[in-house]
Amino acid sequence: KFSPCGKYIIVATELLSAYIYDFKSGKKVFPDLVHNGRVVYGEISNNGKYAVTASSGKVRVWDLAGWNGESKVRISSLISHNAFIEKAIFSPDSRKVASFSRDSIIKILDVNTGAQLGKDMKHNGFVINVAFSEDSRKLVSVSRDSTAIVWDIFTGKQILPPLRHNGYTGDAEFFADDKYLAVACWDRNISIWDLS
Repeated sequence: KFSPCGKYIIVATELLSAYIYDFKSGKKVFPDLVHNGRVVYGEISNNGKYAVTASSGKVRVWDLAGWNGESKVRISSLISHNAFIEKAIFSPDSRKVASFSRDSIIKILDVNTGAQLGKDMKHNGFVINVAFSEDSRKLVSVSRDSTAIVWDIFTGKQILPPLRHNGYTGDAEFFADDKYLAVACWDRNISIWDLS
């Protein structure tokens, strides 16, 4: 995946590591981001200071800005799940990470403190994807339980009743200053929800 600045590419691999390359030169620009299992996802924060990687039951946030040329990049924070993690993403403000696993649990990590924000958020089916609001204060999750749920990330509570659909919900995104939500469903429909 490209970094937001477009200069780097982060690559998740089955070789127990993720790698960050300079896009133009193709050279590695940081030491390997090492896990104990295959790495399934990685991305770089909007401010370029951090990288997040997901592997097995662990999410690691790496301090790229604090790297001083030593043999390792320091792990700034860590969050654990009890099941295989599918993905971990940064919020737009680069201060939070959302991760979800195959047990339908979603967690929010405060990047600065390393602490979990709010309580675990849970669907009744497999979570397919999550997305932060533009203001980084809300999260939407979509699931095989055919719902999209909007969460308050600081409490872990639902802001609205589940938005029900006629099939698995595959993706969702906030837009127009978080006033609206677009949800793509496996029944080949896209629903627009007015959140105001």
